Amino acid sequence: CKLGNYYIQMGQADSAQNIFEQANKLVPNMPEALVGLGRVFMDLKFRPKKALGYFENAEEADSISADIQGLLGRAYLDAGQTDRAERAAIRALKIDPKYAPAYLLRAQIYQKQNNTEAALGYFEKYLEFEPEDHTPVVGFLMGFLKEKDFVHVQKIASRMKGIAAYPLLAQVRQHWGDHEGAFAYFDAYIKTLPEKEQAFFYDISLVGTSQEVTAYQTVTPENKEVFLNSFWLKKDPFKTSGGTMRRAEHYRRVWYSRTFYGKKKWPWDRRGDVYIRYGEPDYQSNWREMNAKVPLKVQRVQEQMAFQLYGRRGLDVNYVGPVFPIRTERDDPKQNRPLDDPGFVEVGLLSWKPITVGSEWAAVPWEVWVYADVENGLEVAFTDEFHTGNYGYAPVPNLTLEEIRQIADYDRGSPLTFVQRMTSFSPASRVASVASKMPERYDISGLEPLNFYYDPLAFRGRNGKTQLQIDFGLPVDAVFLSGDPSDTTVLVERRIALMNERSVEVARHKKDVAVPFTSAIRGKNLLARDRVHLELAAGSYELAVQMWRLNTDILGVYRQAVDLYDFTGDGLMLSDLQVAQMIHEIDEKSDPKFARGKWMIVTSPSRTFYSGDPVFVYFEIYNLNRNAFGATRYEVSFTIGAKEATTLTQAKIRKKDGESVAVQYEQTGTDTWIADYVELNVGPVRPGRYVLHMTVKDHISGQTASREGVFRVVGR
Repeated sequence: CKLGNYYIQMGQADSAQNIFEQANKLVPNMPEALVGLGRVFMDLKFRPKKALGYFENAEEADSISADIQGLLGRAYLDAGQTDRAERAAIRALKIDPKYAPAYLLRAQIYQKQNNTEAALGYFEKYLEFEPEDHTPVVGFLMGFLKEKDFVHVQKIASRMKGIAAYPLLAQVRQHWGDHEGAFAYFDAYIKTLPEKEQAFFYDISLVGTSQEVTAYQTVTPENKEVFLNSFWLKKDPFKTSGGTMRRAEHYRRVWYSRTFYGKKKWPWDRRGDVYIRYGEPDYQSNWREMNAKVPLKVQRVQEQMAFQLYGRRGLDVNYVGPVFPIRTERDDPKQNRPLDDPGFVEVGLLSWKPITVGSEWAAVPWEVWVYADVENGLEVAFTDEFHTGNYGYAPVPNLTLEEIRQIADYDRGSPLTFVQRMTSFSPASRVASVASKMPERYDISGLEPLNFYYDPLAFRGRNGKTQLQIDFGLPVDAVFLSGDPSDTTVLVERRIALMNERSVEVARHKKDVAVPFTSAIRGKNLLARDRVHLELAAGSYELAVQMWRLNTDILGVYRQAVDLYDFTGDGLMLSDLQVAQMIHEIDEKSDPKFARGKWMIVTSPSRTFYSGDPVFVYFEIYNLNRNAFGATRYEVSFTIGAKEATTLTQAKIRKKDGESVAVQYEQTGTDTWIADYVELNVGPVRPGRYVLHMTVKDHISGQTASREGVFRVVGR
């Protein structure tokens, strides 16, 4: 029996079964041998109903063993007999009130019954006796993670001792939008692992292009972290977290693969490869629990693949498992019917078939994953060909002579064409083909868009830097939900990030903004305004801005290229033009956040104005020259023209003279740095986009400088 248990630990099902059967012959009804046989069929051969017989016989031989009652309860639960499973767990606890597996069993029973509170209570009790055994707890909490019930995940994970709770707490942080915190938890966890296992988390071979993987392999050890920072920043869809958003998700996938797909193969089987690349599939089904709830987008993928594999008859059945054919039992009488029988609608071969409603003929354990949005739909079928728990890609069918004749007589094309078709659609071929073009996927389709406005503008900064001013406008109505109280305040997380041309982050800013809301302002189309200043070196950047209503799926992100001018030269220069709703001198009521120089600016981040409203324009002029008497003299001119959104060509608009708006004036003074504004009355123009062009001419030096700004006019 000790030898048999050793074989079980090694995953050698047949050897374990043989040795326990020998023990049972030597000593009939020996509890240890019966328990061993039950474990072989329950844990290694995945046949809980077969295991039940051995455990029940073991119970007859030893009715006061808590271990036997616990195993009997597990088998009942796997066989779907929850009432019997609970009675076995209760008997185990009567025998030994400190028998931890019985508490775990009761927790799992209540979890299946959707009695969350009772399940949590028994899990907490289990942790009192087995605080270091995290595997079943992780499996239990994964259900809550999939349901986005992070309150219970936090509650249980915080009770776990040691570093094993960190990946769970990291996923709570991911849900909270604290990507940096999630990364910190994962990073702390990974650093406690052996160096060989750490390498799996840092490896990018499953998510990078061939060029990226080759580049990483040639990077010196001291520069690997710099490379990875840039790599994950490129993969991050939002780029507002410095790449930690995508990198934390990669760590989660590697941890998940090690935890759930690495039990029988180091570091994981083929399911881990696909999971790390593409994450959670849109649809899953397996031989134990076939999933009949097939989303419409997944049905379309199945139908397309079925038609390509089996022709029109492949569209006449419903699939609850792989569309790709897998190994089946050959002794099923249905399979002896010829395919040209009018009443026969099954598809596939005699010994290789897809899994359809009412036709579960699989001879091997299987799983199927479908990604609806990966290259117009990707089905990946996995099979455990040797019943060891190690899942590989479903193999290409091996044809018998009978099947070759069947294909030649009835199916499309020749047997060779059929095999070629099966090979090209096999999971291994499909994954390899798709991965060469799309090595990884990070799905953000579950998010609801949050629309907001922002206006990035460049001005001269301090110490030779350029100041990037970003004005924000968040529509108040957009951030509140229908179920919110009439008078409340919500928190919106705002993120800003800038990356240089080498995809290296140069600035990051994060702030939680409180947005008050009352019934009096509902539906008034009001904006919550804010402003951020960043001092940066001149150059070309990618700007990413993000707003997220905390603890919801409502999030908005915008990205654009920005050029920050170098204002350190001696020649005449002009800042960006800020188009505003109102500008006036600062007074005691002014918010200093929105002041520049002596002017208070009522921002217009959307750059949208009603027809007939004035347009205010703020600007700064740098490096004016003085004459011999210390005076400056310069000329400012404005023109406004229509800007067609499709062609971006300039056209004239009508105002008084029927041609164009023209404003021009001269100014004298002594300052070489001017901060000023103008008010432009453009009149009742047609709705559309307009270009504002400003030119400054220094009459002392003869130099000129120009800038353009765009705004939009809408009807009332």
